[in-house]
Amino acid sequence: MSKRLLSGCNSRRLRHSSVSERFLPRSEAAGAESSGVVFFVYILHCADGTLYVGFTTSLDARVARHNDGLGSQYTACRRPVRLVYSEECSTQPRATARERQIKRWSAVKTRALIEGRLDDLKQLRDGAGNSLKRLRR
Repeated sequence: MSKRLLSGCNSRRLRHSSVSERFLPRSEAAGAESSGVVFFVYILHCADGTLYVGFTTSLDARVARHNDGLGSQYTACRRPVRLVYSEECSTQPRATARERQIKRWSAVKTRALIEGRLDDLKQLRDGAGNSLKRLRR
């Protein structure tokens, strides 16, 4: 994981909860970053077993919107969704960068993050993911 991307993000193991607004309009986002608004990068577990990664300023409201079918087209047909991971980021650009970083990861690496298996994350970063896939099955 890149230290640069993580510098403004604090990971948090999750309890299951629910969510609403994805992000603020551009005009409000600039002011929000300086006014202490917190951005969350989150991972949802969908009913079909897939994972969805996004970011928001209101975690509970956003998960609720996903479960109401209003969050995204992807999750609308994969309900119910369950919040399995979130982390705080201090600015919208950092949240966006972290979301993109996680979306590029394999499912194995993303599940290691969700489960808090930091040693596995380091091995996957170093390219040892193939042996981990065989071990986890």
